[in-house]
Amino acid sequence: MELHETLELTDHLLREATSQKEFLEQTMSARQQAGTEGSSNAPGRSYHPEPYTLQEEHALWEKAHHGLTVVRNALVQIEQSKRQRGVRP
Repeated sequence: MELHETLELTDHLLREATSQKEFLEQTMSARQQAGTEGSSNAPGRSYHPEPYTLQEEHALWEKAHHGLTVVRNALVQIEQSKRQRGVRP
């Protein structure tokens, strides 16, 4: 696979990780607001913290995003090194 294709793929995966993190953040926020509002508007309803799985999934997407950023930065450095040596990327 060509270096520019690898960078494109990495960028695509970074966008996906960002999208998934944002979706999970919105979901957790909406559930928290619904639970809080439900608690104040309806006696007997209590707020339940976010399921651990949503928080865990968000942490995993964050970890993936960080790792992909490290990989992308390394690929850019490789590309710059090849250019300095006169090798076409």
